[in-house]
Amino acid sequence: MGLVKMKNIKIKVRYKGTAYCGWQSQINGVAVQDVIERAIESVGGKKVNLTGAGRTDAGVHALGQAANFLTDSSMPAERWPAALNAYLPGDITVYDAEDVDIEFNARFDARGKRYRYCIWNSRYRPGLFEDYCCHIPYDLDVKKMNEVINIFTGTHDFKNFMSTGSDVKDTVRTIWDIELMQRDEQISIDVRGDGFLYNMVRRIAGSLADVGRGKLDASDVRTLVDGKADFCSYVTLPAKGLFLVEVYY
Repeated sequence: MGLVKMKNIKIKVRYKGTAYCGWQSQINGVAVQDVIERAIESVGGKKVNLTGAGRTDAGVHALGQAANFLTDSSMPAERWPAALNAYLPGDITVYDAEDVDIEFNARFDARGKRYRYCIWNSRYRPGLFEDYCCHIPYDLDVKKMNEVINIFTGTHDFKNFMSTGSDVKDTVRTIWDIELMQRDEQISIDVRGDGFLYNMVRRIAGSLADVGRGKLDASDVRTLVDGKADFCSYVTLPAKGLFLVEVYY
């Protein structure tokens, strides 16, 4: 018998995170990883270990999560999305697949990510969009928020933007760019960088919201970004407003 040739398949995934305990498998709930692994097993006939580019938290959504798995299936990569979607629930979809080098690792080979945080700024609840944004009922000064966003760009020690519970020792990260956009009641904050700490984007969004309501000013933000602050008056905004938009390789 000849040796079985393994292939490495990279997939792109969209999902609504509301019903899941996050991307990564856990003992206390159903993870997005679990559901996709079961679908892969149904299609390929064998259990696999799916490696995701990012460990999104419970309630966080993804427009462009990347992941990879090894398989000995002879099915061409381009047929995997349709085959997997036949076994996946409506809130998870695989929309792209390709063969990659056998050594490729979706997590460790990623050179950066893009996240988006969505705020619904209105007196009234978002209704239809409830699961996809953070409702902030008080007025936000978007002009003031835009005046401070460039403070976040560049390489900084973002330790003040990391929630407790993380065992990361190196808290220095580089943000390539950050953009704030408003359309009617919707405010979106897009952040691209080489890596992100636990809850970092949700805390950046929280600090910008506090600038918008007058609780923080530019000097406060600069002190926080420089890692020198001994205060933390901003909030970590809810997970449901966060989207993993894209992973860069």
